[in-house]
Amino acid sequence: MKFHSVNELENFSFRDAVITHFEQRDQRILLEVEALIVKGSNSQNSRFYDSYADTAQLNLVKGKILQGVKEGFRYFNADGVLLREVPDEELTEAQLKELLNSCRGAYLFAAERKADTEEGQMTYSLGIEFGDDSDGTLTMGDSYWLQVCCSSVEVDWERYMNRVER
Repeated sequence: MKFHSVNELENFSFRDAVITHFEQRDQRILLEVEALIVKGSNSQNSRFYDSYADTAQLNLVKGKILQGVKEGFRYFNADGVLLREVPDEELTEAQLKELLNSCRGAYLFAAERKADTEEGQMTYSLGIEFGDDSDGTLTMGDSYWLQVCCSSVEVDWERYMNRVER
């Protein structure tokens, strides 16, 4: 890989990132994403403005998924009256495995650093959202949050694509 960034996820934007591959193996969490935005403040960005990276690989070294949660929601009518509420749902091991196997094409909309563990590992929240095309129009679908810990995060990509338009 031509560009290699270590422990600076805050210098990326995930607002357009689409997951093309997701796996957990050998104490690593590996994600491949398209449309990852490299911010101008990233140490690997000599352009100094936000640009899309070509397909990027995120490697969470010594990574482990601590928890998976399906995000709940509240549904209101036009008058602000609560019609329906669905609470957050913690995923079982089987549901988590199914989620990881179905992530292709989902959006990785967030990767937020939360805290460090006593063992010196970093913890992150990864936000994953699926599109719902059941009625022929692509709308928001189910959203999930994965709590992960790792010793470091490495991001690799080959080249830059277009400048990000605001």
